[in-house]
Amino acid sequence: MARFSAVYSPKSASGGVNDIQNATVTAASSAEIVVGFRQMIRVSNGNIATATIKFGVSGMGAAVATDHIIGLNQFQDFEMGDEFDRVRIFSAGTSVIVTVMRLTS
Repeated sequence: MARFSAVYSPKSASGGVNDIQNATVTAASSAEIVVGFRQMIRVSNGNIATATIKFGVSGMGAAVATDHIIGLNQFQDFEMGDEFDRVRIFSAGTSVIVTVMRLTS
């Protein structure tokens, strides 16, 4: 079985600073964070609680506790594809700051 290997870097020339979008949520879902179709993103949760992420398009529903988990002090990379162009973040009670940054390979 082949292993996938890649090195990703921030999409903007600023080292990612111009592409970072933060979501601060407490016991609720964030607003929609628009990143665009066919974008690679890194979602990081370096805060004090677990967060979840939901993928969608304009008018999507709120993120909830049963969506995909982004664990504490972790990051995950996602390819948005042709189906989704935005995300929403959820935290159940504790204030969470989740960072979303576009990447390039």
